[in-house]
Amino acid sequence: MRKTFLLILFSFLISNISYSEEKTLHCKFVGGDLVEFIQDGKNRTIYGAGDKEDEYIVIDFEKEKIKSAPYYVNKFLTYPLFQADEVGWDRRKKNEFSYSVRLNRKNGRLWIIYNQLPTEPGVFSWEYNYDCEDAKLKF
Repeated sequence: MRKTFLLILFSFLISNISYSEEKTLHCKFVGGDLVEFIQDGKNRTIYGAGDKEDEYIVIDFEKEKIKSAPYYVNKFLTYPLFQADEVGWDRRKKNEFSYSVRLNRKNGRLWIIYNQLPTEPGVFSWEYNYDCEDAKLKF
């Protein structure tokens, strides 16, 4: 009987049964710009609200886990960072690209910066801003 009890207790500890809540944030595109590097300098395109598709983020703030998000691959490649004011993830691949994504936990603003490397003609760089609809909830 004692062994059975210990086995059940141990299995609960291993399985990490907890009831945290995942949130799905619908982030609407607000604005941004795309820069194409050309032979004579830069060609800038400015986007307004509705010009790009909305993004969705599925995140568990209690367990500090990201289930799905723009430019999020997994915790080993994108290095998620949960802080009091923001959640962010980055990825860099030497001489190819870098991106940085930040979600402000107070106002719900999602900010994505992507850069192709190196900066030469035909290469793109962009910065997009989104407003997530659950911004008023304290997540």
